[in-house]
Amino acid sequence: MNAGGRKNSSTYKRLQYDIGELVNTIKYAKGELRELESTGGAYTLGKDSQKYAALSDKYAAEAQKLSQMNDTLGASYARVKSEFIDYQNRLRGIDKNNKKATKSGNKLNRSLRDTKKAAKGAQMGIARMLGTSILFSFVFKRYPRL
Repeated sequence: MNAGGRKNSSTYKRLQYDIGELVNTIKYAKGELRELESTGGAYTLGKDSQKYAALSDKYAAEAQKLSQMNDTLGASYARVKSEFIDYQNRLRGIDKNNKKATKSGNKLNRSLRDTKKAAKGAQMGIARMLGTSILFSFVFKRYPRL
């Protein structure tokens, strides 16, 4: 032995016996495994079974359906998003027009207030003129020779 031990020692002989037993156990286990595989009783991953093949086909079909639904949902989302953007733009236009109408209404309101002030001033002017005219008329009637 290269490890420095003696081949005639009892430890060496026990190890050789144990190795032989392990080799025989492995041969027996391999034989049992081949027998189980040939009779169908062995545990397998199932990749080669008919059930696996059927499930695999079903999975592929469902994956295809899912992909089609995803495409349909993507197209629907794009349409809804487009409609939403159009709606937002219309709302912005309405808001812009509403602001213009409010601004125009405010200008009209100021203009009417200014017209009211001017009319009130003119009314006061007419009233003064009328009052002055009546006063002069009274004065001329009272003093016709002036």
